[in-house]
Amino acid sequence: MALKLYDSPFHVTHDNEVASKMAMKMDLSIMLSNLIKEQDWTQVEAAAKLNTKQSRMSDLKNAKIENLPLMPCSICSMY
Repeated sequence: MALKLYDSPFHVTHDNEVASKMAMKMDLSIMLSNLIKEQDWTQVEAAAKLNTKQSRMSDLKNAKIENLPLMPCSICSMY
């Protein structure tokens, strides 16, 4: 039996479009979590700087990527 490789774990259980969005959200959540940690921001500070709600930062901290919107790339330039 040949070994099948996937782009991400999400591609095992989801169609390509959904899996790609989920993988992108996970990458974004890791990047933002690292930024928040490096800057030593609280959830409130991070929310203000990223122009979102504190509850979104809580979702991010708890890896609830289904609630994480795909944000404009201007945020990425902060990293």
